[in-house]
Order: sequence, then C-alpha cells, then structure tokens
Amino acid sequence: MKTVTIKHVTRIEGHATFWGALKSGKMAEARYHTLEGARLMEGVLVGRNYMDAPLVTSRICGVCPVVHNLTAIQGIERAMKVKVEPSTTVLRKIMMIGQMLTSHGVHAYFMCIPDFYGRDSSLDLLKIAPKHSILAVKVREYGNQLNRVIGGRALHPVNSQVGGFLQLPDKRKIKKLLDDSQEILQATVELAHFVSHL
Repeated sequence: MKTVTIKHVTRIEGHATFWGALKSGKMAEARYHTLEGARLMEGVLVGRNYMDAPLVTSRICGVCPVVHNLTAIQGIERAMKVKVEPSTTVLRKIMMIGQMLTSHGVHAYFMCIPDFYGRDSSLDLLKIAPKHSILAVKVREYGNQLNRVIGGRALHPVNSQVGGFLQLPDKRKIKKLLDDSQEILQATVELAHFVSHL
C-alpha cells in the first residue's frame, strides 16, 4: 500500500500533519493530527490579579481573540456570582458575531478556497473571483468594525470587562453598523452560496 505524508499542513490556524494510505489509487485510510505546542498562557497568569485574565487570554489567538476574552470574563463572573444587564449580554453576542464574520471568513475564504482552485495564495482569487474576493474582505472588515465599536479594538478587545463594558458604544457608530447590516447579510449569503458550490 502506498502512503502519503504531509508533515506541515499549510493555511490552517495552528499546526497539523496528515497521513494517508492509498489502495488501488483510492484513499483507504487517512489520519489528520493537530499539533499544539505548549502555549503556557496559564503560566503567564499565575500570580497576577484575576482581572488581568480577559486581557491576557485574548492574546492566545489573533484570529479569535473575542471568545477568549469573553470566556475569561464570564468565568470570573460565574465565580463571583456577578449578574450582568441584558444589554451587556446582547453586546457580547454582537461581539461574537463580529468574531465569527472575521474568523470564519478568514478560514473559509483565505485559507481553504485557494485549494479548491489549486492555488497557493488567496491573492490569486482576485483574478479568479474578483467580486467574491471583494465581498469577503468587506464582510471581514464589518466583523472587525463590530468589535472595534463595541470591544474598543478589532483585535484583543479592551472595552469588555467583568460586569459589562468600560463605556457603551457610540450611538452614531451603532446606527452606521445597523445601516450597513443588510448589505453585509446579503454579501454573507452570497459568499456562503459561492463556497457551497465549489
């Protein structure tokens, strides 16, 4: 049986290897192994004030900092029995939507789709699918803008805190996000349709 080994799978978040066995030209067995080295984030937090955890843990990943930030906040809130206002819950959900638009867009469009076209770079997609390339960047930027307005920054939020937010988002900026939301929703649906038909 012929085997195929890829020691470093590219264009993924993290590190991975692949091993496959071919029988009569077809994949008979396949193994995908995710490799995560020691991140030692826990060690960075040892001896620090527990209120540092949301800011420190958001730096675990540049693709998905919001989930790490909000998870640390919610863990502290549960431990301290802190109840938050419904508006805080809504704003946090919007931050998560912003992260999903950003991280899923990066994963699907910039890391995966080039493989469907046999390309090494997502920049090649500008020639192959220019309209969808522009839509993907627009959706990603909208996700970043959601987190910039609510979380204080597109990456590694600083405005979300235990119990709520340091300050509420600017109403004019929220209105602009709402005004743009239908266009972004349509773009997201169009991109999902495009990806599902590759």
